[in-house]
Amino acid sequence: MVQVRLHDSEEGVKTEVWNQKPSVWLGRVRIGMKIFFVYLSRIKINAFCRWLSWSACRHAALVAGLSACWVMLSGTGGVLGQEPVSATDQAKALSRAFRSAANSITPAVVTVISEVEGEDAEEISAEDFPFDLPPDLHLPEGFRLPASRNVGSGILIDESGIVLTNAHVIHGADRIWIRFSDGSELEAKNIKADSNSDLAIVYIASKSSLKAARLGDSDRLAIGDWVIAVGSPFEYESTVSAGIISGRGRGVAAIRRGKMLQTDAAINPGNSGGPLVNLDGEVVGINTAIVSVSGGYQGIGFAIPINRAKWVADQLIETGEVQRAYLGIRIGSVDAEYIRENDLKVPANYGILVEGVISDSPAADAGLQRGDVIVDFAGKSLRDVGDLQDAVEQLPLGSRHSVGLFREEKALSVMVELRPLPVGAVPRIPGSPAPKTKSEEGS
Repeated sequence: MVQVRLHDSEEGVKTEVWNQKPSVWLGRVRIGMKIFFVYLSRIKINAFCRWLSWSACRHAALVAGLSACWVMLSGTGGVLGQEPVSATDQAKALSRAFRSAANSITPAVVTVISEVEGEDAEEISAEDFPFDLPPDLHLPEGFRLPASRNVGSGILIDESGIVLTNAHVIHGADRIWIRFSDGSELEAKNIKADSNSDLAIVYIASKSSLKAARLGDSDRLAIGDWVIAVGSPFEYESTVSAGIISGRGRGVAAIRRGKMLQTDAAINPGNSGGPLVNLDGEVVGINTAIVSVSGGYQGIGFAIPINRAKWVADQLIETGEVQRAYLGIRIGSVDAEYIRENDLKVPANYGILVEGVISDSPAADAGLQRGDVIVDFAGKSLRDVGDLQDAVEQLPLGSRHSVGLFREEKALSVMVELRPLPVGAVPRIPGSPAPKTKSEEGS
């Protein structure tokens, strides 16, 4: 039980919060009742009890006992076992929660080092240099561009040696090394990547036991929840920064598909592929991109929700590729201003405008037309194009679902049968935020 007490002092009125364990105050209830019964035995209450039934007397005793207990609990003298909870105590408790989460996740966070071999002179053109070469200058025989390397972060998601990271961290690498928190390194044996989601799986073979991260549920996150970002920014390994969930469902131009979590936890070059973690030590996102003018942290970072990352990772592990359901339409968001300017008769100030229908697609077979405004899919209301993509892509191939739409001021519902997104198609989210989002170069 929590009791708030006010008392006067030289500094004015003070407030203290006191913790009381149930076992303590229940014990004091018993003590109060005993005191009352002893008091009754020592006074002449025979006349009182003759006209008041024993049952009523017992009830009166209970009330009096509780009253005595309350006096003891709320007395100004304090009770043994009560401890005031100060602002400092609360801050220390939060600090312990951060420490516990960091200690829990750090052994499962790795540094991903991607090496790109240098090129031979005969493979180099003048366009490969950031400056103009004299026309009569010839590179010496055997000249090679120096090797380069890219450093990012990753998470062990399976004790067998499976690392989850961003696809852009390992893109174009000739060799990939995984460095653990204890400084040891292992070379990657195989990789599988999905550029549409910017996620990749890296396999390593380890003779020693590995600790995998615990994966949480990103759907349970709320704006304002505490999180920590862990990774190797600027190669400072196992760096931990704290922040909150600043936003959900963000469209990011650098990510072709899927909505993102927004956080103000510090994310810098080198954090890409590392985890965003809740205070229970569970991974809730994969740090992926930042909005920045300078190229460094400016308070706006984005992470792929772990639920979508798990869906992608499971397919990469099982089949080596990601199959997504699709409708086959070109779409744009509809907001209140668009509805007003075009005098659309829709029940809400949002929807998804069909700007075009791809031939021989599920949408074409269902009869969707250019100019339709989609307002719900499979019974779920849709606010923007990201909602539709998230609703469609993870559904079973071949499944049939209703599409609610408005066409020329008439409400319609059509059924669509989902098919896999064709190989080579590049799905994107139109209408992404205006600020240019930089997916961390060199991370």
